[in-house]
Amino acid sequence: MLTRTILSLLLVAMLLSAQSCQWLSRRRSNIDKPSPTRAYRVKFESTVEDVDLWGFHEWGSVQYLKGAEIIYSHTWDYKDSLEDTIMGTHANAAWLSDNVLYMGGDDPHVEKPMDEITISNTTLEHLSYVNVTLAKYNNITVFDLPAAGQIKVRVPPVMNWRYKEGQIDWSFGFGGGTRSKREFAGARRDLQKTTSPTEMANLSLEITEGDFR
Repeated sequence: MLTRTILSLLLVAMLLSAQSCQWLSRRRSNIDKPSPTRAYRVKFESTVEDVDLWGFHEWGSVQYLKGAEIIYSHTWDYKDSLEDTIMGTHANAAWLSDNVLYMGGDDPHVEKPMDEITISNTTLEHLSYVNVTLAKYNNITVFDLPAAGQIKVRVPPVMNWRYKEGQIDWSFGFGGGTRSKREFAGARRDLQKTTSPTEMANLSLEITEGDFR
């Protein structure tokens, strides 16, 4: 009787172990998408491997290219159990125009209300790329913004609005690099009066000399 009990427990343990192994998996994402005129390209590679029922190990890289020139590159290799994966937050890559790239969890081509952001380069530098984080899982990258240049971009809604007492409190971070290899970064915050918590935003971002590191 004891032998049968032990064998039954061993069988249950084996079944649970096999089932848990099925839960653990490895997922890969590989994005290689040129702009409409093929002047620019984004390459994104990421692998996510479950390390237990809650945590994961992720490693990968992203590159922005202009022709054969690598304008920006970044790699990662980390473990986490709380945040979403970089793969998940960069599930969609879409060119909003020939020099504006969207990457995030939304599909920017789905018909829905869009915000508008005006990005102005008030410096004397030619900006090779400007990356703007609009929300936790949405960002855009503008390529080749000349000195005194300006561009308007329609983007998915900025999800970190906070509606209070007739105002919207919005904020976003940004960073990038210049043709002369200088780097810049910063954040902007502002208040807009509104009568509706769902009102679309008309935002502005000025890159200034004070943003250079």
